[in-house]
Amino acid sequence: MKTKKAATPTEIGGEVHATLEDPAEVDWYEVRLEAGIPYKLGTRPFCAEGLETQVSIYASDAVTELGYAFGNGPAGHSKIESFIPDVTDLYYVRVESLSATIGPYVLYVSSLLCTNDSQCACSDQVCLGTPGNPGECGPALPSSGSVNQLPLSVRQHGDIGAPFEVDHFVMALSAGRYSLETISFCGASMDTELELRDPSGAVVAFDEDSGEGFMAAISEFEVPAAGTWEARVSGRGPMVGDYILIVRPLPASNPE
Repeated sequence: MKTKKAATPTEIGGEVHATLEDPAEVDWYEVRLEAGIPYKLGTRPFCAEGLETQVSIYASDAVTELGYAFGNGPAGHSKIESFIPDVTDLYYVRVESLSATIGPYVLYVSSLLCTNDSQCACSDQVCLGTPGNPGECGPALPSSGSVNQLPLSVRQHGDIGAPFEVDHFVMALSAGRYSLETISFCGASMDTELELRDPSGAVVAFDEDSGEGFMAAISEFEVPAAGTWEARVSGRGPMVGDYILIVRPLPASNPE
C-alpha cells in the first residue's frame, strides 16, 4: 500500500499507467497545481475492463480531502471534471478500488486552460485561448466525426469518446500498395483496433497491436483497382481516448 511518502510525481498533461493488484491497495500521486487554474483529473481503462475506481484529491498535508469522484467515468472509472486550487502548492491524488475490483488503469491530470501553444501537451495540439482570454488546448489536426474522408499521408485526429464506439473513415484509393496505422496522440496511452474493408464492404484486414505500443497497424495492403475503401477504428474492449490515423502509399513492388 502506498503512503504520502511513496507518492508518485505526476506532470500536468501527462499520464501514468499503473495497476491495482489488490482490492485494498491505494495509489498516491503528487502534482503541483497553480492557484485559480481549473484542472481535470481521473482514471480510465487500460487494456482490460473490470476495475472500478474512486479518485480523490487532497491538500499538501495529504489528509485534507478537497474533492472526490467515483463511477462517473468510462467503464466504472472516475473523473473530477473541474478542480480549481485556492493556492499554488503540491497536491495529492488518491486512486483506490471500488467493489473489490482490481486491474490496470491510466491516471491523467490536465489543465483546462492555456494562453499559448507551448502549454499544450504536444505539437499535435494548439491553444484556443490568448493571454487576455485563456482557453483550452484542442487538436491541431483534422478531427473525426461519424464518417470522415481520409486523404493520403494526412495525419487525422480521432477520438473514441465512449466504450465500444467506432470511428469510420473512407479513402479514395488508386490501384497500388498502401499502409494504414494508428499512432498515439500526444503520447497518450491508447489501445486501438483497426479494420479495413474493400469497396464491396468485405473485411480484408484486421489488427490490434502491430503498431507502436498497443496501437493497431496494417503494414501493407493491395488495392487492385481504383475505388473507395473504408477504415474502422475502435478501442480495444472499453478503451477510450485519442489517436491519430494515417494512410500512406507504398512504393510499387519490383517485378521479378
